[in-house]
Amino acid sequence: MTFFKKHIIEKSSFEGLYYHYNHQIFTCISRSIENRDDVMDVMQEVYIHLWEYREKLLAENAESIIFNTCKQKISKFYRTTNRQPFFEEMASDYADPSPEELKSVNKKEQHLYELEKSVKLIIPPLRRKIFTMNKLEGIIQEEIAVRLNIPKSTVKHHLSEAMLFLKNHHKNP
Repeated sequence: MTFFKKHIIEKSSFEGLYYHYNHQIFTCISRSIENRDDVMDVMQEVYIHLWEYREKLLAENAESIIFNTCKQKISKFYRTTNRQPFFEEMASDYADPSPEELKSVNKKEQHLYELEKSVKLIIPPLRRKIFTMNKLEGIIQEEIAVRLNIPKSTVKHHLSEAMLFLKNHHKNP
């Protein structure tokens, strides 16, 4: 297998892994780190580490490696920033979740995965960009209009259409 063909296969496998675990990684990190920007920085560190060690990741137990990497990067974050984890005071108040709660969480995560897949594969590129900027990055409509050099009404229209599509395409069970 040539280098380029191997790289394409690795990249597509890694992208599949990214879309499958992205929400779970975010949730895992955000339980330990309060600030969203810090969570995103740690997530980036996790993905860099996972990409560097992708051969092991694709060959072995991916889930175990992913969440151990999350724990390591969270620890590194607190060591390098000299902050205290915000959850330590509350950690003793929480019991282990019941199997029903875990099923519910897994069901929600699967639903979010399907939504992410729909946004990436089905929604047209401009609409997806506007939706991502507004709903995932938290950029207000006026700022999106300025950045993309389009009228605010166009931004509103695309957001409305994206939300309507997702609502109709993914009915809540």
